[in-house]
Amino acid sequence: MMPQADVTEPRSGIGLSFSSIVLLAVWFALLTGLGEVTLHIFRKLVLNSYLLDVSPHATWMSPLANLLVFAIPALILILVRKLWPLRVSSEVAVVVFAFLAVLPPFIVFNKLHWLAVAVLAAGFAVNAGRMVRSRPHAFLAFANRSIYWVAAVIVLLATAGSLYPAIAERRALGALPPPPDDAPNVLLIVLDTVRALSLSLYGYGRPTTPNLERLAARGIRFDRAFATAPWTLPSHASMLTGHHPHETSANRTTAMNSRLATLATELSDRGYQTAAFVANGRYAGWESGLTRGFSRYEDRQISVGQMLSQSSIILALSRHPMAISLGFYQPLGRKHAHDVNAGLLRWQARTGRRPFFAFLNYLDAHAPYLPPAGFQRLFGGTATKRVPILTMGLHLAAEWPTPELRLERDAYDQTIAALDHSIGQLLDSLDRRGVLDNTLVVITSDHGEEFGEHGRLGHGRKLYSQVLWVPLVIAGGKSVPREMTVTGAVSLRDIPATVMAIVSPEARSPFPGSSLSRFWTPVDAERSNEPVPVFSQGNFGSSVALDRYHYIKHTDGSVELYDIMTDPEERTNIASTEEGISAISRLRPLLESYGESKTSMK
Repeated sequence: MMPQADVTEPRSGIGLSFSSIVLLAVWFALLTGLGEVTLHIFRKLVLNSYLLDVSPHATWMSPLANLLVFAIPALILILVRKLWPLRVSSEVAVVVFAFLAVLPPFIVFNKLHWLAVAVLAAGFAVNAGRMVRSRPHAFLAFANRSIYWVAAVIVLLATAGSLYPAIAERRALGALPPPPDDAPNVLLIVLDTVRALSLSLYGYGRPTTPNLERLAARGIRFDRAFATAPWTLPSHASMLTGHHPHETSANRTTAMNSRLATLATELSDRGYQTAAFVANGRYAGWESGLTRGFSRYEDRQISVGQMLSQSSIILALSRHPMAISLGFYQPLGRKHAHDVNAGLLRWQARTGRRPFFAFLNYLDAHAPYLPPAGFQRLFGGTATKRVPILTMGLHLAAEWPTPELRLERDAYDQTIAALDHSIGQLLDSLDRRGVLDNTLVVITSDHGEEFGEHGRLGHGRKLYSQVLWVPLVIAGGKSVPREMTVTGAVSLRDIPATVMAIVSPEARSPFPGSSLSRFWTPVDAERSNEPVPVFSQGNFGSSVALDRYHYIKHTDGSVELYDIMTDPEERTNIASTEEGISAISRLRPLLESYGESKTSMK
């Protein structure tokens, strides 16, 4: 039942009834929620913004979250009304609620100082109150009648938003051709923000990845796998299409090119059932372009935290320095490893006998590095209170003392250990179901993380090994050898060609890049010994890895060269040495050629 107001009451100055206060709070909250949804549509269609960072369920989540926002001033007004009945008029209530209702556009566009926003919102609210002062009865009657229409629109939008994915999935499944006989399942797992340097799989001193090591014993470990980009979207785009980042169009202002073939489109054309379970909803979610070819794509989950995040007011408060200082570090609505696992296992149970391709993205090792209970004391960790550095917006290592940096590293290692544990649980569950033996498992990361080794924290800017060197393990499938190690540099953009070479060896791969099966296929034995240049790119430079060298050229023209075999952490720049000058003479033309190809794509 919607709240019913006593619309026979007010003249100016007469106290508002409890029911009228509730009515106005609900009316303003629902309209504010619809307004936020409309604002997102405006940004998408008019301003061509593609990363809205909102849930596909925002049509009902935003109004519901705003009900909680408006409930607080409503309760205060009810309390004041109880103590001083004549003090809460329609004008006062409208001023209070209108002030909140006008905040979302200012918060979303974030162009003004908060004091300026407060003044503008207050001015709007006071004018709204004055408009109501002369005809409070008519305004309450209008709110009383229109609230049902507002609620009906929200229900209609929510229903359509919920039904569309289910209908689209059913149609996609109905259009699948028969799969090949004995086709293996494919499971692509991306550990967001996990660098190879922090994994015991690659010799790190702390036992962070026993389950990855167990999986690697059943397959192939690549010791020098490089991401194509230092941040999520372009790196994922390369992993799914085989193209270099500049060929995918995927960046901070543009979604992935919709014309490119992806692993999901190609495998679904071969009869595979496809699904993705993604924790990084911002850069790998429904707006990113990565959804192409997937009959099911689960990114932002339905949860209380996700619902709260769809109110720009609540989201802004959760990110405020005061909230952080009080210990609210966890991003609202974050999807954890157990949520990703549960989604995959529920879906896999319904796939029947048809082979599947599942893409998983885990975000647990991403800042602010909050290990779950049971992992917080690993590796000498203590209960010492820690303020996650990156929640404070600090990216220069010099801005933070060494002990705090060490705590960040400890927390990062703990989150990796917890994530490794969850992956072990997932693989064990698939094994108990009798699925794992016929599943090709590819585990990697989209990029790593810096902890001050080169003066910065985080990722997304530089191209050092801390950010580009990532794990890569391939196991399962009848043609994949066991206990094999590949020491040469390889690129993650070769994953699509590799998967197709394994699941459909007789067919020509539709993807660019070189299949990594060249390292274990006898006919390619000679070719596997020929080093292939591995390119990476970011907004501040490009790099190429070949043989034992990693050559980086920054946009300011400066260059660096590292011997990644003897100096995996890239501590010593050898660009000016005799050895370095000789190596650069071979690497510079390769990178220049790569740069020319980037220019030609613009």
